[in-house]
Amino acid sequence: MNNYQNDKYYNNNIQKVIDASDIVQIISEYIPLEKKGNDFKGLCPFHNDSNPSLSVSPTKKVFKCFSCNTAGNVIQFVQKIENITFLEALKKVASKSGITLNIKENPLEIRNQKYYQIMSQASDIYEFYLKNTVEGQKALDYLNKRNLNEEIIKRFHIGLSSHNENILVKTLLDNGKILPLDLQELGLVGNNNNRYFDLFNGRVMFPLKDLKGNIVGFSGRIYDSQSNSKYINSQENIIFKKSNILYNYSDAFNDIKLKGHVIIFEGFMDVIAAFRAGVNNTLATMGTALTEEQIKIILKLTNNITLCYDGDDPGIEASKRAIKLFAKYGVNVKMVMLPLGMDPDDYINKYGAEATKDLLLNNNLSSVDYLYSIEKNKLNIYDSNSLVSFQRNVFELIKYFNSATMKVYLLNLLSKDLNVSVDDLTNEFSSIIGNENIGTYPNSIEDSNPSYDYPIDSYPISEYPSDDAQDYNYDDLLPGDLVNTSKRSQPKVKNYNKLKYQNAERGIIYLSFYHKEDCLKVKKKLGVDEFVDKINRNILFQLYDYYNLSDKMNQEEFIAKLDELELERLNSIINTFDIYMRESIDDYVNNVKNFKYELTNEDIKEEFVKGNGNPELLQKFTSCKRQGLKVKKNNSTKE
Repeated sequence: MNNYQNDKYYNNNIQKVIDASDIVQIISEYIPLEKKGNDFKGLCPFHNDSNPSLSVSPTKKVFKCFSCNTAGNVIQFVQKIENITFLEALKKVASKSGITLNIKENPLEIRNQKYYQIMSQASDIYEFYLKNTVEGQKALDYLNKRNLNEEIIKRFHIGLSSHNENILVKTLLDNGKILPLDLQELGLVGNNNNRYFDLFNGRVMFPLKDLKGNIVGFSGRIYDSQSNSKYINSQENIIFKKSNILYNYSDAFNDIKLKGHVIIFEGFMDVIAAFRAGVNNTLATMGTALTEEQIKIILKLTNNITLCYDGDDPGIEASKRAIKLFAKYGVNVKMVMLPLGMDPDDYINKYGAEATKDLLLNNNLSSVDYLYSIEKNKLNIYDSNSLVSFQRNVFELIKYFNSATMKVYLLNLLSKDLNVSVDDLTNEFSSIIGNENIGTYPNSIEDSNPSYDYPIDSYPISEYPSDDAQDYNYDDLLPGDLVNTSKRSQPKVKNYNKLKYQNAERGIIYLSFYHKEDCLKVKKKLGVDEFVDKINRNILFQLYDYYNLSDKMNQEEFIAKLDELELERLNSIINTFDIYMRESIDDYVNNVKNFKYELTNEDIKEEFVKGNGNPELLQKFTSCKRQGLKVKKNNSTKE
């Protein structure tokens, strides 16, 4: 926790800034407002609003959306719409309101601000050089031939490094205000016997921003034949970490939140191609493999995700791994399937903007259909080996999804493509791969619901441990990777119920935060050790303490009590999970209480099996099961 968050001066400054600010004027910088009676109305920027539902009160100095229920003061509005921290928003609003704050800065942030300013100046120099030199005109001609017009160049701050002139050295170093070491640490210049030179030369320059919109690196692309490497990217440095970068994040943040949907590409040129087609709720992973850090960032915006990777072999492999990685987080993704060998830039140049927009927004496949199509594209019906390989890979796909619905769906597709009966395929599936974790399923697709990838109570098979885990790492396996899976063990109850339990904890936090009566009800019903997640438990206990002294929630006052991890978790819950219903509070409590007994039962059952049927363990299991039923019964009879 930052020291100033417990400082009375800090809390006084919050109120001072709120009192001094003109909330109407500041919010109107972001959205148009119209006076209605004593208040002002506008379209809410935090959801897809067609009828003005955001109300701003200049007297109360608060805003509230009566559709999505987003509300708060002017600092919170700026924080949310700009996707910045509360402290950053406080400083920004203070600056707009003419208030000087005397808050101690984090030394790390002071250093980083220096680097951000240098990178911003470098970007400005590249942009100027592109638009105001003879060499720049040649690069502009190249960009125009690539259908990157003036609007695109301005929107993405595209610039140019010189072939012959060390423009950064001459502009940034010669004035003596910036140290050569700073430019070296940022990967902008090199040093040869104390002679400094620009590392980027003769390339069209694309700035790379962090999540807050600070320029932290560059990607330079050749536009003539004077260089061999197509792209040169900034090396990772003190402010640039590829695994934490999502190209276009800061610029597309509001579009993604408003649409509740994001399209993810492999590279930044794909994002630019989508922008040319009128689609801006897009991100790119800078050509690197998708990381768990990036997935966590994306899921704070939306869980409605479409992947659009290149149609070549590396793109297909990257998409398969991305599907698997999202599945670990219980997220169903959709796929845009590009023609073989094409990327989005190729597609828009060949078929035009409207066709590209239609492809990205209206022509996607479920992840299971995509993976099936990938296998089918390799099928040669006149080659017996190809037929066997296709069938085997689809069987592995069925095992991977571990879903009754997907089994029925895929076996029906396979039956039509191989002209083999579903019954025969079902029997062969059981004999070749085994039917662990698979029950008795309907024999026609009409009896299933293939409109989603994973049922709510199932997870990808790679989430579960196996008896032969020492031989295979199932987290690294994908459909088409053939291994002996006959020893795969039964998934545990705790894996099946984990998602329901986690949502229950979050639902309790969400409702307890906004409603004192719900918080007190939870406090009465839940024991002190029944929240498994430590961070969630800490937040809940803070809520207990807060509502012991207060009748209403003052968000600024409450968040000052949280450390950084707790604040991040609370923000995730109240900003992302807006689906919780007050009438479900008892169900959430019951799910939390029951999960504890389900965990205990599973552990006892494991001990029982390992102990060759020890009667004492059986008695222990029976007692625990009876206690769990008692809990359920007691919960159902209470209010």
